[in-house]
Amino acid sequence: MRPETIRNVAIIVGIAIVVTLLGSTGSATISYLVWAMNILILAAILYFGYTLWRSNRHRIAWLPQRQKTGLYLAAGGLVLLVVSSTFWVDSMVTTILFFALAGACGYAIYRIWQDAQRYY
Repeated sequence: MRPETIRNVAIIVGIAIVVTLLGSTGSATISYLVWAMNILILAAILYFGYTLWRSNRHRIAWLPQRQKTGLYLAAGGLVLLVVSSTFWVDSMVTTILFFALAGACGYAIYRIWQDAQRYY
C-alpha cells in the first residue's frame, strides 16, 4: 500500500476510536456537526442562487409573470425543503421523497431558465 492510503485509513480509524470513546457525547457532537453542515449547504445554495439572480436579473425581469412566479416558487421550495429536511427525513422512503422533490424543484428552475434563454 502507498503511504498516503495508510495515513488516510489511520485518520479514519482514529476518528472512529475518538467517537466510540466519547459514547453518547460523541453522538451529540456528530448531530451538531451534521446540523452545522446542513446550515453550510443551505448557505451555499442561497449564495449560488443570489449570484445567479444578480448576474441575470435583467433576463428575469423580461420573463412573463407566470414564469417568474414559477421560478421564485421553485427556488423557495428548494430552500424550504433543505431547511425542513432535518425534521422529516429519517427513513429511506422519506430520503427518496426528499431527492424527488429537490429534483422536481431543480427541474422546474432548469426548464424556466431554458425557456428564458430561448425566447428572450
